[in-house]
Amino acid sequence: LKNARNEKESAVYCADEMDLKIIIVVAGKDFQLIRKVLDNAIKHLPNYRITCIEIIVPDHLINDELLLSLATSDKRISLVAEGEILDVKTICQIFSKIHLGRESWCLQQFLKYYSVLDCETRFALVIDADTILLNSMSWLTKENKYLLIPTLEYTSEYYEVLIKLGAISELPDFSFVPHHMFYVVEEFKKMHLAIGNFSPTQFAQKIKESASPNTQSPFCIDYELYGQYLYANYREKVALGRWANIGISRYWLSTLSKFRVWKLVELILALLFNSISLHSWSKEVTSRSKNFSKG
Repeated sequence: LKNARNEKESAVYCADEMDLKIIIVVAGKDFQLIRKVLDNAIKHLPNYRITCIEIIVPDHLINDELLLSLATSDKRISLVAEGEILDVKTICQIFSKIHLGRESWCLQQFLKYYSVLDCETRFALVIDADTILLNSMSWLTKENKYLLIPTLEYTSEYYEVLIKLGAISELPDFSFVPHHMFYVVEEFKKMHLAIGNFSPTQFAQKIKESASPNTQSPFCIDYELYGQYLYANYREKVALGRWANIGISRYWLSTLSKFRVWKLVELILALLFNSISLHSWSKEVTSRSKNFSKG
């Protein structure tokens, strides 16, 4: 875990080249978390020059008062409606042919993907809208390698799609679903060209043809595609870090905040975990994602 955390210096790029864009795709249910998610992300990127913070929201919520207030507080924040990135209606119609009812989940992946592809910065960090970073990470190591975080959420359907896309040639040993991921944008764009240079609609059609129908989780192109592609094809460029995330109910954030002890809880959790995912499904504390390392 210690080796995955932040090193004060990196030999990869000079300070002027450490420009980075933060990307967060947000649904209405996540608006109350977004300031905390964003504040912690900024705090734990000390080695990077954050030039843009892109918050992507449903079209009808683009003028939400909370979000407008957030954007006013930091000039780097850009509120972007989903429709500015994708033809949402067409994409969702295609996704409905894979699994009816999972269109929003699929759409969020495409929004992350094409936002990274559109980056003009050297690096990008995508963070799930319910995930709070607790520690800084050495995303670029002194050995000039990119840090990837292997996880335990292994879903075979994901890899069947990646194999059909030509991103990997065989089933992998582990997954890459860490709820946040650091992207070297140049490498991401090379990957996009390698798998077909698809437009969003073309890519959705290709995914529909490749994914197993009526599967609850048919594909993962926001995290698994990039992670598995790099690890399978450019392993010499990759370093693996230990995943340390805990999933808890956001009920506890609101409850503990009332008693003003959340900051203390956060400090304690930071000794054991690198991030918290605040889910809305249960009041029970669960740790789906413990420490895991490979290699």
